[in-house]
Amino acid sequence: MIVIADSGSTKTDWRIILPNGDVKEFTTKGLNPFFVNKDDYLEALTHFFPKEFDSTQVKKVFFYGAGCATKERSEVAIAGLQKFFQNSTICVYSDVFAAARAVFGNQSGITVILGTGTNVGYYNGSEVTSYTPSLGYAIGDEGSGAYLGKKILRSWLYSELPADLAILFEKQYGLNLSKVLHSLYSEPMPSRFLAGFMPFILEHKNHEFIANVIDKSFSKLVKRHIAKMPMFPTSPVGVVGSVGILFSQNLAKAIAGAGGIIVKTVQFPIDELCLYHSSNDL
Repeated sequence: MIVIADSGSTKTDWRIILPNGDVKEFTTKGLNPFFVNKDDYLEALTHFFPKEFDSTQVKKVFFYGAGCATKERSEVAIAGLQKFFQNSTICVYSDVFAAARAVFGNQSGITVILGTGTNVGYYNGSEVTSYTPSLGYAIGDEGSGAYLGKKILRSWLYSELPADLAILFEKQYGLNLSKVLHSLYSEPMPSRFLAGFMPFILEHKNHEFIANVIDKSFSKLVKRHIAKMPMFPTSPVGVVGSVGILFSQNLAKAIAGAGGIIVKTVQFPIDELCLYHSSNDL
């Protein structure tokens, strides 16, 4: 058996590939090593790994995760996974590498992750060789759900949101300044709170004000990240993540404006990763 995982900060999608090729699915909480410790991996797997399978029979684990791009953080994930998969070879990779393999397989291209956060890297067909810094929701993540949510929330707080949108926003979320500040500075996962405004943004994406916010956000994503990648604009662009899917036309327009082209979009990379590992003996 081999096990494949695609982990974000919110949830982790797992697949067990059995010797006969059958696949078993399960889900745990997100296991980003910036927010969890090695014991959290053991706890999550102890509760949710399917009881009909013996974890000691797993030969390899391929764990792709947000927060796993650095050696220090990946070692947290390896230590946690090894506690549960005691007889397994543990391979931990970044979420950008997961997206690259899911979109391009063994071909090269520029990979863009666009969900709650943003990550961009150049993939040469075997490894991700170039990154732009992933600075998180506070000072980076251009184009992401958290970034777009922050823009709309700030506009509302500063009374810059058009009156018709402000009325709808207040009715939908029932926020006040105290609640906002508590969610941002006292609660865990503030990026998730900011990305929680995406349903409102999606519903009103054709409103002139919100459409302008979306287009400017994606223009910054292209300028600060995508356009800095090797071989852009001749290298193809692949996109992974819910925001990239939901606003695919806006994103394609921004990339095309800089001379590039999107060749593939994938919402969840886990199934593509299963196909990759089923056809590549790694």
